[in-house]
Amino acid sequence: MAKIQIILFDDVEWQQLLPLTHTRSAATLRVGILTLAEKWAAYSGLPVEIYTQPYLQALYPNEYPEEKSAFKIWVNSAIIPNAKLVDSICQIPPNYIALHPQTHKIVAACTPASVQHPPTHTAIKDNVVLLPNYKMLTRPWDIFTLNGTEIENDFALLTKNKQSQPLGAFSQALNPNNNIFIAPGAKIQGAFKCHRRPNLYRPKCRNNGGQHYKRAVCPLRRCYG
Repeated sequence: MAKIQIILFDDVEWQQLLPLTHTRSAATLRVGILTLAEKWAAYSGLPVEIYTQPYLQALYPNEYPEEKSAFKIWVNSAIIPNAKLVDSICQIPPNYIALHPQTHKIVAACTPASVQHPPTHTAIKDNVVLLPNYKMLTRPWDIFTLNGTEIENDFALLTKNKQSQPLGAFSQALNPNNNIFIAPGAKIQGAFKCHRRPNLYRPKCRNNGGQHYKRAVCPLRRCYG
């Protein structure tokens, strides 16, 4: 199978997401637990690079040698990926594009690895594929309106086929369900969980003092060393 590289490119949505994108690509905005770029990498298992404004490009050096890939899949950086969408985009044939259903702008395309810029309609004319439904960040407030759903989606993605560690004798869940995941190595003492949103505990995590997790601002608590 030919090696593929995903390139997330900033388009008009980058301007619409200002001022949040003044110092970053839209691909590095965090919605839920992961940034958009992290979601693409987790769903696809492929190398993910970022193509952005010239004054920001130095922040995202290409760490994947071009000669190692046969094709590049260009994807609008504001698209929020899901498993079905990623599968469809990764199967776009070479020299084909996918268009936004309303604006008819290119949102994804597959090109040879030698192509250095996102393709245009003149470069790829009539080879168009359809994509399943997806969501995009088009305005700053989308990060907040979609955050709850993306927390749950990312939680499912990160914990898929993984076994959570037991909660521990000195912690209590008043609303026991499948929304608590404790990774190997995490240490939790005196935790008190009653919110319906997922809780994800990472390694080297330590929580003392019986903290309460029913917080409207951050329904998912992530603890780090």
